[in-house]
Amino acid sequence: MSDEENSYTEPKRRRLQNACDECRKRKVKCDSALRSRNICSNCIALKMDCTHTHEKKKRGPRLGHHDRTIQETVDAILSTRRPFQIPDDQASVRKVLVDLANHIRDLEEDIAQLRRVTDSLTQSVNAMEQQTDRNDPLHWPTNSLGTYSVENLVEDLKTFEFDAKNVRHFGSSSNVTLMKAAMDIKKETYLQNRGEAVHEVQPGRSHRRPEFWTVYPWQQDLIVKNPPLEFPADDLMQDLMDCYFTNFNHVFPVLHRPLFLKSLRECAHVHSRQFGELVLAVCALGARFSNDPRVFEDTSIESSIGWKWIRQIQPLNRSFVEPPSVYEVQMFAIYISFMSSSSTPEISWILISVGVRLAQDVGAHRRPQESSEPTVESESWKRAFWLMYVMDLFASACLGRPRSIQDFSYDANLPIECDEEYWEHGGPELAFKQPPGEPSTMSYWNCLIKLMIILGNVLRTIYAVNQSELCSAAGMTRLEWSEKVVAELDSSLNNWTDEIPEHLKWDPNQNNREHFEQAVMLYANYYLIQILIHRPFIPGPGEQSVLSFPSLAICANAARLCLHVLEVHHQRGSSLLVFPQVMMGLFNSVLVLLVNTLRCRHSSSPIESGNELALIHRGIDMLRHCENRQGRCSFYDFRVWSQI
Repeated sequence: MSDEENSYTEPKRRRLQNACDECRKRKVKCDSALRSRNICSNCIALKMDCTHTHEKKKRGPRLGHHDRTIQETVDAILSTRRPFQIPDDQASVRKVLVDLANHIRDLEEDIAQLRRVTDSLTQSVNAMEQQTDRNDPLHWPTNSLGTYSVENLVEDLKTFEFDAKNVRHFGSSSNVTLMKAAMDIKKETYLQNRGEAVHEVQPGRSHRRPEFWTVYPWQQDLIVKNPPLEFPADDLMQDLMDCYFTNFNHVFPVLHRPLFLKSLRECAHVHSRQFGELVLAVCALGARFSNDPRVFEDTSIESSIGWKWIRQIQPLNRSFVEPPSVYEVQMFAIYISFMSSSSTPEISWILISVGVRLAQDVGAHRRPQESSEPTVESESWKRAFWLMYVMDLFASACLGRPRSIQDFSYDANLPIECDEEYWEHGGPELAFKQPPGEPSTMSYWNCLIKLMIILGNVLRTIYAVNQSELCSAAGMTRLEWSEKVVAELDSSLNNWTDEIPEHLKWDPNQNNREHFEQAVMLYANYYLIQILIHRPFIPGPGEQSVLSFPSLAICANAARLCLHVLEVHHQRGSSLLVFPQVMMGLFNSVLVLLVNTLRCRHSSSPIESGNELALIHRGIDMLRHCENRQGRCSFYDFRVWSQI
């Protein structure tokens, strides 16, 4: 038997109609419809009369169903061809009214849902129409697609929103930019061929189909629902805020203190989870500088400080559907600062990449294309982006891993050198203007950013993975290229020191605590970068330096100066040693001096080994002093020295 025959299925036989009275009574199959004179075989066999006296009953409406649909009822009421027959009995009238009321309620719910979908689209359309009205046809580009101004396209795309709540950034390589360029070319073509403007079909009009643009609830609810946040007692929270702003925010200025505290007094942390998580991060980091017994998770272990608040934050528990707020990026920066000084610093490097992406999502890495007055929001975004930038560079240098932000991928302006109390001080004409003769905290911050840019150049050249390609592109040998790069980096460091503001130059007797600690941060990182530049060229035992620079001597001198700066800082009881950005300089300095001492012992080079060893031990003591609250000291365990 063939497959075709095997697959054949006999069609289902239809049930015969009009069974006789006897077959209907016995509930058996009746074939009267197929027999002559309509006498079935069952009645013939039973020798009975085959009668068909059973009358068909007209089937009424099924239970729960109406005689006619609600739409048919509406059509009948509104019909102009024949008047609607109002039922005679009260029950039927009531039934019609109830059906109409339910139908109206369903329609209202559908309309409300559609309004929610279209409201955001309407706002986008209005924004685009305003932009279209502002465009002057005489200024439309008239060149080929390849010569379009990326800046103009980016400005136009500020109205091309996927979400009306916030503007997301789209770069020059994006499909959105290409589509906008094509739309501009279409306008240009119509102007040239017809001498009139074309009616432009804007995204977000009737062609923006809601089924593809709507963010549905099931797409938003990808995150796990978190329990309510638990905050410290009011008096403790106030102390932790003071600790945070006194010990952290002046060296890493990410928060605008007056606005932050104002939002806190207004209980924004209760109503907004994003701001609430930011408050918890501030409490956790501020607890590092507090001795209140309530900051401990376990009163016998100092490394437990702050964890009761930081562990409530789930930084990756978000759907990423909505554009990020500045609160989120600020929270990431402070959360990373806490974790990088804990026993689990590895997570910091991953989270830095996420924080960078969040800032890039809203274009915080880009310079505004049009000159505009600074605002609290724009300056807050700049502060958040540049802190992520500094953290990204430092983490890459510390771990020897790639950066998340490349030199060619940002052009954001530096923060305005104006303290936060003058952002909105004395009217618009005085806003964001620092009083003459009063140094700004942001002068230090911009100075540190410029130093980190030099660190980025160090990582991009001396520590590049593809150095051979860089040498080939420069047409130099590895030795020639290294000599040139080291000389340029040393020169850039010298130029940087010449530009340090007077109040930030190193002075061990500086009375202003804020300026003193800012200077410590600058010089500790300056000497660290100097060590990083020359460290790869320290010759091995019995080898000569491949460069004309005395790399080991330069590193050793930078290490001594760095340790002297940190020792003065430590003696004054300041707290910067808990920061990895200072710990790395301390660790490198101690290790370089130890290598220098060991090398000099096996050579004829004179060295005051007693003084050098004493300085090394003082450096180890500083590492030991802060290890309890520094967790693993970011890999700087002082016990490593017992192995050297």
